[in-house]
Amino acid sequence: MKKRGFTLVEMLIVMVIIAIVAAIVLPRVLGARQRANEANARSTLEEIRKAVKEFEADCGAYPAALTDLTVRTAPSSGIVWTGSGTGTRTIDSLDWKGPYLENLASGQLPLNKLSGGSAEGTDWIYNPSGEPLGTVRIGGVTGNDSNGKPFSEW
Repeated sequence: MKKRGFTLVEMLIVMVIIAIVAAIVLPRVLGARQRANEANARSTLEEIRKAVKEFEADCGAYPAALTDLTVRTAPSSGIVWTGSGTGTRTIDSLDWKGPYLENLASGQLPLNKLSGGSAEGTDWIYNPSGEPLGTVRIGGVTGNDSNGKPFSEW
């Protein structure tokens, strides 16, 4: 009885087949993960924008910082447009109905799944120059999303 092993050619054929399958499957898996992170970041961005609008509707001023959306007591003041620039307005604790972003530690913002962080000014951009007061943009990422839209336009 002869012992038979794999020949070098058979091993190479198997390796080529594995490489082809990996080349087909891996981009789909990575693309699905990217799309899931984009969907999560887009949803979180909309949640933050909604919270800013609710804060402004209740208090008559925008939060001075995004972290004001997570605090457990009313912040002392918010920001308003004066016609020629921004100013501050005292927040009446009876008007404030927060926290406006739930299930977060006070002063903590939600995680931006695309950048991996949650810092205002880095991962979430609030009141960027040249934008209307109360604007929230995604930060910490450059380039385009999986649909070709620049992240800077989100």
